[in-house]
Parts: sequence; structure tokens; C-alpha cells
Amino acid sequence: FLQAEDGMREAEESLGSEMWIRDSFMGGGGSAARLPAGFTRVAARSPAAIRLQPEETLAWCSCGYSSNQPRCDGSHRSVNLEKSGRAGFTPFKPMLLAPDPGEELEFEACLCKQTQSPPFCDGSHNAMACGPETLVANYWLPFDVVSNTQHTHDSTTLHLRVQESALPALQHCTSVVGPPFHFSARALNQLESRPYTPIRMYPESGDVELLVKRYQGGAVSPVLHALSHGEALELRGPLPGNGFENGVAPSASLALFAAGTGISPILQIAEAVLGSNGTRECSLYCANKSASDVLCADLIGALEEEHKVLSVWHVLEDGGGAVQGRMSSSVLTQTRLRKPGPDDCAVVCGPPLFNKSMVEVLQEYGYSESRITVC
Repeated sequence: FLQAEDGMREAEESLGSEMWIRDSFMGGGGSAARLPAGFTRVAARSPAAIRLQPEETLAWCSCGYSSNQPRCDGSHRSVNLEKSGRAGFTPFKPMLLAPDPGEELEFEACLCKQTQSPPFCDGSHNAMACGPETLVANYWLPFDVVSNTQHTHDSTTLHLRVQESALPALQHCTSVVGPPFHFSARALNQLESRPYTPIRMYPESGDVELLVKRYQGGAVSPVLHALSHGEALELRGPLPGNGFENGVAPSASLALFAAGTGISPILQIAEAVLGSNGTRECSLYCANKSASDVLCADLIGALEEEHKVLSVWHVLEDGGGAVQGRMSSSVLTQTRLRKPGPDDCAVVCGPPLFNKSMVEVLQEYGYSESRITVC
């Protein structure tokens, strides 16, 4: 393939200069186009048929986290930040492809991200047992706003219900993708979208509860934050998760760590795990700046009341909680989190720097890297 200069310039403006340029069909992806082994996410165990028109370009997602497969949506940036410094990790980069001048290009793009000849499918998905078989949720579904309830000074809870015509599609997607469920959300007639994880989701009725924090200057969150009853928005999802499995040993403990809006997927996981096995020891740590920043406090309290095996710790920087300061191994010792055994698991969800820091803290405390999941 030869570079299409206009398309190349446009992609560089949106994605930055760090990308692979695939300029030859022969010879595989080249030594520079090897994917970071063990760090990719399986978007689907099947390829995507791609047809590029003359002068059209494709920035192929190499990490598997894009919500617009097989195209890059910039998700690799936060993945690179979270995983930098981990043994064997090299930063993900999208790969730019373009047809020869005046010609079309047809090929099958790899979605499992295990190919030895990126971005082309080489059949590696045929040997895989994990991950969704087909790409799901690659289209937008219409939802109506049932209610908008203020949650904190800068966040609100949106109760949404999928429109009746789209309910079968939503139910199909949820049957393929397990919790925690992730979505991309956008207002009607807008191109900008933002990832969200519901606090609660009911596939049977199509009801979804989203926690929306308003970020000043944001392109999406202020619009969603202001929606009222009867208005509509669009969700794409649920998207493939992060590989966390509920089927851990019944005797294993589970430690959950959330910062900010990361509490949404953590609550999904806690409810699923405690609901399926009410005897498993579970600890939930919520890290925030102050008590006024704590999200879903009522849901957390109700979950703790319902499940006696659940211990909840609020770690607040201003000292207003049970634990003062930031998450560290000393906090885990102070709260008497039991030292992890070989089957014990930890799940982390928050901003990229929090996730990266928590992985280091958990490894220092004794968790093996294979037993730590980052949402």
C-alpha cells in the first residue's frame, strides 16, 4: 500500500504522529508492527471485512480497546498510560493503511489482535477459546430518558430505557458480552461520544442507569448531564469487557478498588459476584478526595448491609473518612486486607494514573499480575 498523503495528514492530526505505516502488502507486518504480547484485548474471534475506496485511509486499532472496531478511536492512549513500565509492554500504536492511488483495497482485518501479520487476519482466532465470537455493538441504539436525578454537586443519575424497536438488539448483545457492561454514549445528532459503565443494567426490560459526572469544557458530559425526562440519547454497547471471570474459586477472596466514576463497573462486579456466591470474602475500597465526592454512597451502603461478607472502606484524601490519605500498601495493612493466596483476585477501576498506581501497590502487597484485572 502507498500512503495517501491527504488521509495520512488527517489521521496524524487526530491520532498523533506515533503510528505504524503499512506500505507493503508483502512480508507480513514488519518487525515494527508486532503487538505487545499479553496486553491486547480480544474484540472478536472473527475478522472484519474491509473495503477501502480510493483515497480512503484506515487507522487500524492494535490494542483491541477501541469502541469503533477495527478503527482506532484513541483508546490506546489511556491503555499505554496505565500499562507503561510493566514488564514486556511496549506502547500500542494504530496502523495506517491506504490503497494504491486510484484503486480500492479489500481485506479481512484482524479483530482478535493475535495475528502475526497485523493488520491482516491470519486465522489466529481459530485457536482461541476466550472472547466474543463476533463483533458486537457496532451500532448505536436509541434510549429514552426516564428520569434525571441529581446525585452530587456535579453528577447526576440518568435512568434510561431502550426504545422498543431496539430491545432485541440490546438483549442479543448482553447475551454475548458478560459484566461489567460498558457503553459509548452520545447525544442525538452529535458525533462526539464518551465511554460509560452503568451503575445498574436490566437487559430484560432494557433499563440502564448511568452515572454522569459533568466535566467543565467537556463535549459530551455537560449535554448528557442536562437531559430531562422524554429526551433521548444513543448508546453503543455493551462492548466487550476486560476478561474478568466470576468463576473464581468459592474460597478465594475478591478485593475491589474504585476511584471516582470507576465505582460503576466495580458495583456491577460486586453485585454479580456476591449474588452468585454469598460466602466469598469481598473488600471494596473507594478512593476520593472528600466525602462530597463519594459516588453511589447509598448503593454501596445497601450492598454492604445486604452482604455481611462485604467490607467497605472509604479512603479520603482530606481525612474525612475511615481511612485518611491515598491508596497504598499501608492502607491495605491498616484495614487488615488478608494477604492474597494463589486464587485471590483484585479488580481496579479509575483514572489511568490511579489504575497504574494500584497495580503497583497490589503487586507490592503480594498479588500476582495474572490475578489483577483493570477495568
